[in-house]
Amino acid sequence: MIKSKAKTIDDFLANLDQNQRQFVQSYREKIMALVPEATECIHFSTPTFKYEGKAFAGLAPLKEKFSYYPYSTSVISQFKNELSDFETSPKVIHFSHGQPISDELLQKLIFARIMEIEG
Repeated sequence: MIKSKAKTIDDFLANLDQNQRQFVQSYREKIMALVPEATECIHFSTPTFKYEGKAFAGLAPLKEKFSYYPYSTSVISQFKNELSDFETSPKVIHFSHGQPISDELLQKLIFARIMEIEG
């Protein structure tokens, strides 16, 4: 993961190469379109999005791939079958430009986490 002392996502973006910047900005726009009331921050050195004060999505550009953090192990297990083409762990989904997370799957991951937050 790229270590950053950025305080905002815009600061974080300024320190990335063009490929990584486009990735983060693209997913940032998708996330904010799905959850316009979300707040943005840097959490554990990664761009993170919060709903009602709780993290629901995080992005990390790595050297050869990208990571998406749903901040929920149950969300990853809930969509285990749909995530079978991706490298996952209980807390993160790794993907590449050639095999991105589809908009449909991203929406499912986000809304499942929002439902958890709302209880």
